[in-house]
Amino acid sequence: MNGSIQLANESARKVFLLMFFAECLLVFFYWIDILSASPSPVLHALVDLDGEGNLPAWFSSFQLALISLSLWSWVLKHQKGEKPRQWFLMILASAFLLWSADETAMLHERATALIGSRYVDWLPEYLLNHKLFIFAIAAILFIALKILWNDLAALWRWHRHESVIALFGVAICFLGGAILETLGYKYFANGVSPFLYQTEVCFEEFFEMLGASFLLYASVSLATQKASRQATEKSQRLMQSLNF
Repeated sequence: MNGSIQLANESARKVFLLMFFAECLLVFFYWIDILSASPSPVLHALVDLDGEGNLPAWFSSFQLALISLSLWSWVLKHQKGEKPRQWFLMILASAFLLWSADETAMLHERATALIGSRYVDWLPEYLLNHKLFIFAIAAILFIALKILWNDLAALWRWHRHESVIALFGVAICFLGGAILETLGYKYFANGVSPFLYQTEVCFEEFFEMLGASFLLYASVSLATQKASRQATEKSQRLMQSLNF
């Protein structure tokens, strides 16, 4: 068992380091483009962290798709009676697949365009004027947490190392995708200080990619552990059948 866990951690570590190197490379070329005053429109379009449909967006989508695939591989190897339950893993895998699609299809950007403004502009006032909506959201979240609690507790109990890494990844993603993005949009996006805005974009996008890398580490480790454990069990059953 310890051998399979060590193998899984080593595999996940290699994947994480590869993703981290790619993120640093994207940030490096982003700053090369900025500091050289964007001499090449093609380079700017490819590496602009604030752009869409380019290398950083593709990379983010790729990472999230890998997380989904890792979780789906766990779903396919799931055995009856195991915790967390199969449908819980399917929800996680589907959520990351949807997140991956959003990075390339720009789903939330299109929704924002239809509404006419970002959520940080209209949501606070809307919630203040519709307090029942806040209670409804809180009730839905409470019910969802109650339904998923046993699976979350099982994930924490049996996969503590990966759970801590995944929580760390979620926190970094939230810092970049929610907090820094909101600060940048509110205070730096109006052209007051282009350099500050570009710096904010750099940290925002880097934290989002880095957080996804930690999530990928956790999902790859879990999937590899599951595959290694099943291979060991099959080998043991084969040896037992040969002995008899």
